[in-house]
Amino acid sequence: MNNVNLLGRLGQDPELRYFESGSCRASFSLAVDDRVKRNGQWVKQPIWVSCEAWGKLASDVIAQYCRKGSQVAVSGKLKVESWQDKNTGANRQRMLVNVQNLHMTGSKDGQGQPRPPAPQGQSVPVDGRPMDSYADPGAGGGDSLDIPF
Repeated sequence: MNNVNLLGRLGQDPELRYFESGSCRASFSLAVDDRVKRNGQWVKQPIWVSCEAWGKLASDVIAQYCRKGSQVAVSGKLKVESWQDKNTGANRQRMLVNVQNLHMTGSKDGQGQPRPPAPQGQSVPVDGRPMDSYADPGAGGGDSLDIPF
């Protein structure tokens, strides 16, 4: 069974990409708290998870209401992307979560207003304010240890 459930905060504003077909993809990284023991003390350490969402979840919810620092609960499926590095020719892979459900659980500061959707064909960062959960029925990372918010 391929199911993933995570609670975390967006590490940066989502990146939106609109395609000629009318489809929309939102990509973002999620900082999920983990606890590790260092020198006998438990400390928080973020795990960075790459996420993507498609369709109305991306264009109607994430584009309007998610921004850097937004706390969200996501559920979806693990996906592995494979490609060949253009410079070295080496085969590369990365794992990400294909988000199918997203629930706004809070925000960093509770401020902000929804902004108008981005023009078609552009990738832009967005900001906004939390809203209730949303599921997209058609739903088909940072590297630093410091959480940037």
